[in-house]
Amino acid sequence: MIFQPFSLTLYGIGAGLVVLGGLAFNLIPHCRPGVPLRWLLTVTLIVLTILIVAFVLAVGTSYLYACYLEAGR
Repeated sequence: MIFQPFSLTLYGIGAGLVVLGGLAFNLIPHCRPGVPLRWLLTVTLIVLTILIVAFVLAVGTSYLYACYLEAGR
Protein backbone atom coordinates (compact mmCIF):
# COMPACT_ATOMS: atom_id res chain seq x y z
CA MET A 1 0.00 0.00 0.00
CA ILE A 2 2.92 2.33 0.56
CA PHE A 3 4.51 1.96 -2.86
CA GLN A 4 1.41 2.17 -5.03
CA PRO A 5 1.00 5.52 -6.83
CA PHE A 6 -2.77 5.52 -7.28
CA SER A 7 -4.48 6.33 -4.00
CA LEU A 8 -3.41 8.73 -1.27
CA THR A 9 -5.88 7.03 1.06
CA LEU A 10 -4.20 3.64 0.64
CA TYR A 11 -0.81 5.26 1.16
CA GLY A 12 -2.00 6.86 4.40
CA ILE A 13 -3.39 3.56 5.67
CA GLY A 14 -0.16 1.77 4.75
CA ALA A 15 1.99 4.39 6.44
CA GLY A 16 -0.14 4.17 9.57
CA LEU A 17 0.22 0.39 9.59
CA VAL A 18 4.01 0.75 9.33
CA VAL A 19 4.03 3.03 12.40
CA LEU A 20 1.71 0.65 14.27
CA GLY A 21 3.95 -2.29 13.34
CA GLY A 22 7.04 -0.44 14.54
CA LEU A 23 5.33 0.36 17.82
CA ALA A 24 4.19 -3.25 18.30
CA PHE A 25 7.65 -4.59 17.41
CA ASN A 26 9.24 -2.43 20.10
CA LEU A 27 6.62 -3.32 22.72
CA ILE A 28 6.85 -7.12 22.31
CA PRO A 29 9.82 -7.57 24.71
CA HIS A 30 7.89 -5.76 27.45
CA CYS A 31 4.61 -7.69 27.06
CA ARG A 32 5.16 -10.31 29.75
CA PRO A 33 2.97 -11.44 32.61
CA GLY A 34 3.46 -9.26 35.65
CA VAL A 35 4.62 -6.13 33.82
CA PRO A 36 2.62 -3.15 35.09
CA LEU A 37 0.43 -1.28 32.62
CA ARG A 38 2.13 1.97 33.63
CA TRP A 39 5.46 0.59 32.38
CA LEU A 40 3.91 -0.36 29.02
CA LEU A 41 2.46 3.14 28.67
CA THR A 42 5.87 4.65 29.48
CA VAL A 43 7.58 2.49 26.87
CA THR A 44 4.84 3.35 24.36
CA LEU A 45 5.40 7.08 24.89
CA ILE A 46 9.17 6.67 24.53
CA VAL A 47 8.85 4.69 21.30
CA LEU A 48 6.30 7.13 19.85
CA THR A 49 8.59 10.04 20.73
CA ILE A 50 11.48 8.37 18.91
CA LEU A 51 9.27 7.67 15.87
CA ILE A 52 8.06 11.29 15.81
CA VAL A 53 11.62 12.61 16.03
CA ALA A 54 12.64 10.31 13.16
CA PHE A 55 9.68 11.58 11.12
CA VAL A 56 10.55 15.23 11.77
CA LEU A 57 14.19 14.60 10.83
CA ALA A 58 13.15 12.83 7.61
CA VAL A 59 10.76 15.59 6.56
CA GLY A 60 13.26 18.27 7.55
CA THR A 61 16.11 16.76 5.58
CA SER A 62 13.92 16.26 2.51
CA TYR A 63 12.82 19.90 2.75
CA LEU A 64 16.43 21.07 3.03
CA TYR A 65 17.37 18.90 0.06
CA ALA A 66 14.54 20.45 -1.96
CA CYS A 67 15.83 23.93 -1.01
CA TYR A 68 19.31 22.87 -2.08
CA LEU A 69 18.03 21.68 -5.46
CA GLU A 70 16.08 24.90 -5.97
CA ALA A 71 19.17 27.00 -5.18
CA GLY A 72 21.16 25.06 -7.76
CA ARG A 73 18.87 26.08 -10.64
